[in-house]
Amino acid sequence: MYSRIVDENDNKVGYTTIYGLLERPVDKRENYIKRCVAIPGDLIEVKDKELYVNGQLAWQAPEMQYNYSYVGHPHSFVMGRNWNEIEANFYEQNFKVNVAELGVDDSMNITIPLSKSLYESLKTNFPELIPYSKQKGYYNDQILNGKTASYYHIFPNNPQYNWTEDNFGPLQIPKQGDVVTLDHKSLPIYRRIITAYEGHTLEEKADGIYIDGNKVTTYTIQQNYYWMMGDNRNNSADSRFWGFVPEDHIVGHASFIWMSIDQYKGMFGGGMRWSRMFSGIE
Repeated sequence: MYSRIVDENDNKVGYTTIYGLLERPVDKRENYIKRCVAIPGDLIEVKDKELYVNGQLAWQAPEMQYNYSYVGHPHSFVMGRNWNEIEANFYEQNFKVNVAELGVDDSMNITIPLSKSLYESLKTNFPELIPYSKQKGYYNDQILNGKTASYYHIFPNNPQYNWTEDNFGPLQIPKQGDVVTLDHKSLPIYRRIITAYEGHTLEEKADGIYIDGNKVTTYTIQQNYYWMMGDNRNNSADSRFWGFVPEDHIVGHASFIWMSIDQYKGMFGGGMRWSRMFSGIE
């Protein structure tokens, strides 16, 4: 699943859309590594970027990153110029980032991905660095004010939900045997489970919801589901965008990093990160 506006070639390759979310056929898979942060039956919620599972703050990887706004420092594309070598070196030496990793907030300030520990060590010398978080309702407001495309890229990709990647849920992770109520509000949560992952037909009619031609008010979940999130929390396409990951899509467990290359420098441009190679994954 992707979160972008559909183009004319998408239908030719079998992609479809629901509320602007681009979906491709479920049998087209590739290996994709994300951290499993919640298992079947867990209740998750993201509050100002912090993940809570069953009401408790979730374990955090030591190098997990969030975006921070660098107030008063506009992003270069706003200025209509490219980064020069002095600027690039400044961000790499002080913030350990390539300028290609920098983003922009609503005030057009630069955003920088930093671990909590690095932020703590920097904030005294760089008081312009402040946390940046999208509150619930952010995308609804953006669409209402014509500031972004009219599609909902945060799961469940439906205008009834005002969640963002930084403030999300609460949401229960389905487990096999759960009987869930189906109505206009809950159906977006379970639509892809019912159709793409568990192979049923689904229709919404004036008089109710039909599965495989039968009118229903509940549905029994047929397999376990999981919730995946990346450690670079503001630069990760994960379950906040795709939704639940079915058990039959999980193919293995990552044990160690066998190769690590800075994508902006490349293997032959000094981008080999030797310290990370063959290191274990917690």
